[in-house]
Amino acid sequence: MPAERPPLDENFIVTELKNIQEFQHGIKPNSFKLLTPSTSKEYVAEFEIGLLEGINIKIRVSKDGFMIVKASCCPKDLEIISTNDSDLEHVLQLINQPFETMDALLLTTSSKYKKIFHEAVFAKLVEFQRSDQANNEQ
Repeated sequence: MPAERPPLDENFIVTELKNIQEFQHGIKPNSFKLLTPSTSKEYVAEFEIGLLEGINIKIRVSKDGFMIVKASCCPKDLEIISTNDSDLEHVLQLINQPFETMDALLLTTSSKYKKIFHEAVFAKLVEFQRSDQANNEQ
């Protein structure tokens, strides 16, 4: 049986929601939609985003973290290549599974987000290495 996680700090969750623009590079452009903030004690808010794979997901933010509560194919548009059925099936299997951060949720649900994330990390490491080498040469 997995160890029970301590509940997340509500301030952390609100901060994550305010910083959602950090994830704009890995979601469908202009797809973030904050739904009515919750007055429930069970969760803080719900929002929707579009994954780059052409899947809309509804996410509930609670003391347990970020949880996908609904997933469906995006309406077809010019920005999204047709959704792969296996991508949607993968996301549907993750419904009601809590994630501690938005990064963890997106890295698990979206292979395209994961690729962009890893490319950005690699670029930062290369930049750091070049900077470090330049400092050592001086």
